[in-house]
Amino acid sequence: MRQRLRRAPSAFKREHRKVRPLRILFARVSHLCDVGAGMDSPRGRIYLMKMASEGATEMNSTWVSHFDSCLGCMACMTACPSGVDYGKLIEATRAQIERKTERSPGDKLHRRFMFETFTRPERLRRMRLPLLAYQKSGLQAVVRAWVC
Repeated sequence: MRQRLRRAPSAFKREHRKVRPLRILFARVSHLCDVGAGMDSPRGRIYLMKMASEGATEMNSTWVSHFDSCLGCMACMTACPSGVDYGKLIEATRAQIERKTERSPGDKLHRRFMFETFTRPERLRRMRLPLLAYQKSGLQAVVRAWVC
């Protein structure tokens, strides 16, 4: 008799098993979490997570872009009538994305700036005067005209 070896489930799969499948099913069927369009909505992201945990899709740049467009404000959790714990799902997914996705140097620099600046109020306070000078000097209008 052959003994079947099972791989230990990844953190991604463990986190997704903790959420009750019935609640996710209710949210998908009831059309109550249609915030946004397609895969950029909470329902779409949950569907992408499910497909990835089943091995039906791979983490490519398009797949990752759907999760990068989520602000992580968790407003969808308070609005969800079925109580899907989207916060745990998105945290586990983002951790997997950071481990498995290679980002360009420009994207890494941009993300580092955003996460290290906007998550710390004291850094935002220090940026207040330089940004005010940037706006009042007219440089902002010049840059916007040049970029657009």
